[in-house]
Amino acid sequence: MSQTMTRSALEDILVRIRDVRIGILGDFCLDAYYMLDSRASEISLETGLPTRPVKTQRYSLGGAGNVAHNLWAMGVRRLWLFGVVGPDPFGKEMVGMTEAMGMNTTGLLVQEEAWDTHVYTKPYENNREQSRIDFGNFNKLHPATAERLLEALEESLAQLNLIVINQQVLSGIHTPTFREALVRVMAHHPEVTFIADSRHFSDAYNGAIRKINIQEALRMSGHPQEMAEWVSSPEMERIAGTLHQRWRKPLFVTRGEHGCIAYDETGYHELPGLLIISPVDAVGAGDSMLAGIAAGLGAGSSCLDAADAGPDELSRNIAAAYAEHTS
Repeated sequence: MSQTMTRSALEDILVRIRDVRIGILGDFCLDAYYMLDSRASEISLETGLPTRPVKTQRYSLGGAGNVAHNLWAMGVRRLWLFGVVGPDPFGKEMVGMTEAMGMNTTGLLVQEEAWDTHVYTKPYENNREQSRIDFGNFNKLHPATAERLLEALEESLAQLNLIVINQQVLSGIHTPTFREALVRVMAHHPEVTFIADSRHFSDAYNGAIRKINIQEALRMSGHPQEMAEWVSSPEMERIAGTLHQRWRKPLFVTRGEHGCIAYDETGYHELPGLLIISPVDAVGAGDSMLAGIAAGLGAGSSCLDAADAGPDELSRNIAAAYAEHTS
């Protein structure tokens, strides 16, 4: 069991991550929030239907972009992005947001055909989210785009300490052919650390450290996912040990309020969750966890220390501590 990270240890990580260089390869998404106000509605002359006026709008990075933003918030300023956007205003918005934070977007490619930027459009009315409108569900990655993307990654590897592999959607970059080619890249560059966080293909990324959640761990080890709320420590150790033996790489298993598991060559380590009394929006907690782990590993921390630096939502505390540390 890990002891709670001390303030001095946390500050040491905050200092070291300033020089970390991390690449993020994955499904870059945009969250679009439209706040509707029916008081300005009128009847459309063309359709005879009431319009839905937008009073305010805002955009935030999602998927791989959220991981990049969390790393940036923690003080990692050297970030390289590798992904695909569409020739649309949303793609331009995403590139503009990331470039404004100083991220390297030369690997954020535009596919001119058969690709829309992945966008989750969320209209709100009376403070309640309405039916979401999604873009990008029918994307098709062209072989030429996949080749260019992997070439951009390989050309940058010598500059990077660590690569985060993000897989968010089934209609993204992680086609079967792309996954196979990415595994070959990892095999050709064993000196580079890769960490993968995948919703659907964790088993595919041979050569990478894995970050998974408890439901994924149960599914991949042949256990019912309904067990997630009551897995005992001995059973959790057996599950993590099975996956570590399969992959021969360290792995991290997040367990929500129950904390995190780290398993590497030193064995099984269980870290407790945080007691948070006030209401918390848990959306993106996994990305925060991944960012904390990636920053720690990139700075040379052990798997245990990296896990201790990144339990769900703790990386948000790291970001706050960083702001205090530099003020």
